[in-house]
Amino acid sequence: MARQLTAIDKQSIHKICSGQVVVDLSMTAKELLENSIDAQATNIELRFKQNGLGGLDVVDNGHGIDPSNYESLALKYYTSKLSKFEDLESVMTFGFRGEALSSLCSLAKLSVTTATKEQAPKGVHLEYNSDGRLIKKTTVVRSVGTTVHISKLFESLPVRHRELQRNIKQEFKKAMDLVQAYAIISKNVKIVAYNQASKVSSAPIIFTQGNATVRDNITDIFGVKVSSQTIPFAIDLKDYSLNEHKSLLNRPCIEGLVSKPQLGSGRSSKDRQYFFVNGRPCSLPKASYFNLILNNYILLIFFNEVYQRDVPTQYPFIIADLKLPPDRYDVNVSPDKRTIFLHEDNLIVQCVSVSKLLFYCGF
Repeated sequence: MARQLTAIDKQSIHKICSGQVVVDLSMTAKELLENSIDAQATNIELRFKQNGLGGLDVVDNGHGIDPSNYESLALKYYTSKLSKFEDLESVMTFGFRGEALSSLCSLAKLSVTTATKEQAPKGVHLEYNSDGRLIKKTTVVRSVGTTVHISKLFESLPVRHRELQRNIKQEFKKAMDLVQAYAIISKNVKIVAYNQASKVSSAPIIFTQGNATVRDNITDIFGVKVSSQTIPFAIDLKDYSLNEHKSLLNRPCIEGLVSKPQLGSGRSSKDRQYFFVNGRPCSLPKASYFNLILNNYILLIFFNEVYQRDVPTQYPFIIADLKLPPDRYDVNVSPDKRTIFLHEDNLIVQCVSVSKLLFYCGF
């Protein structure tokens, strides 16, 4: 006998959907870090406790949360980034769906301490329940900015929580790798990540000083030797540029740094090859720009195989940031926003030639 179709209750829907938005520790760190960057913070600290199993605090000096948004802060699909679907074509922020804090409320215990410039040095501590509803508000001392405190991550999902416990070292490394990508590409933003394994304070694992250049970020993260062994490149995509977009991005381009083609400057593996679209770390899915580039032997194959022509035992360190108007790509593809589809990516491929790469990289 066929079972009758019934509607899923709202609480179950919330928990099911939240589990797709925040799937692991690295996604938790990513969402909170992006919120801080979107809030125009210039100083961001990520404080992990026991590799994240004991909780995570993200502290920033951004513009703070306006009191009018306290009630709706952690409600699903509440966002200041867009009001209709068409706004996606112009959004330049990392977040825009209004899902992250709501999902974290369902999957963890969440509280927020914040102050705007009008409120400081007074601030407000806000506590939310699993539905994302504000349940407690307390006046506290706080400079301008926001602190988001996460604890008991995934305890409402026993299987996922056990997996987090079992694989916590790998999960923490995955989170650090992602934070590191943002620290590399973020200019004029100091990003520091700590892991407090005990009551004793620990040295930062990732540290940048709010540098104005990506090269200086590389120096902070990997050291002077690594940064001195890279050379900059910039590939102009002027043939792809459209007049109506010049107010958003003056020159669509690919820019970054790559290892010098000499022994000792590269790596034994491809572990330090970072790709971004407008500063957003991205994966390399099928039908994406970078995969087209790969298939056409123009960028990745060029960097790796041409590099190995001179240094056959090594792979280059690469940072490549594709800068385009926001309506030229679609970031609303996967929950983590790391899968990015580009419109007319074949046109971009036509704009990039090996001769340009040879010229800009100085090979």
